[in-house]
Amino acid sequence: MEPNHYTQLPGEFGPTFYRILDEAADEWNRGEAASEAIKSRNGEVIAHVTPSFKHQLEIEGSARLRDGRIVNFEHKRDGEWHFMVAKNAPYGLGEHGYKLIPEHHKKRGDDAENSNVGRDAELS
Repeated sequence: MEPNHYTQLPGEFGPTFYRILDEAADEWNRGEAASEAIKSRNGEVIAHVTPSFKHQLEIEGSARLRDGRIVNFEHKRDGEWHFMVAKNAPYGLGEHGYKLIPEHHKKRGDDAENSNVGRDAELS
């Protein structure tokens, strides 16, 4: 599409995705000891996790811990990420503390009839 006097293209965009790490998932059962602390902004230990899980948490930004709590980035100080426990937000928190919700997808036409995903499936 060529821009004209009615439209102006805002730029190029790339697809992104968001996931919440699950500490209980098989991918984190690598035999590592839970030797890394996840700390709050006050320096209090929220939980101890494996080094590989903490590394990925610092990339992704949020996770479900083995005990069911959801933790999210809060801020970075002196090169160390600090986290908060997200209350009443089972999918974590987004920008400005808004609760994240899964996107609902609707299939159209024949695709829905031949798909294993229902018309109003919740994908996560």
